[in-house]
Amino acid sequence: MQHDLPNKLYRGVESGSPHHREAQNYGTCTPQGGESGAGFPNYHTGGATDASRYTSWTVDRATAVHYAHSHAKGGVVLEINFGMHVAVTNQYFYQGDRLGEDEYLIEGVIHGVRVTPIKK
Repeated sequence: MQHDLPNKLYRGVESGSPHHREAQNYGTCTPQGGESGAGFPNYHTGGATDASRYTSWTVDRATAVHYAHSHAKGGVVLEINFGMHVAVTNQYFYQGDRLGEDEYLIEGVIHGVRVTPIKK
């Protein structure tokens, strides 16, 4: 399925999570499974995110805000400029809108991450 690349992608995470701290301190986001994690997008989509070399992102900021709000400690929205910069340096898979998320899985460490706190 052919589609235009989005300009921005978002990820909702818990405040104080490793992804929040890493983005805040270094401007990066590393998958939970690291660079040597499982390289099968279907594993990640199936819930094996701890061992995955992918992180999940959405084109819909409201979806990211929803995930940020779903955490007891509150959350943050991570934001990246996607376009060709990330698309050329990181393998990605467009998962489509199966879960109402319009989801992209991006492999490896992502640079240039911005953090926005979300108030409950």
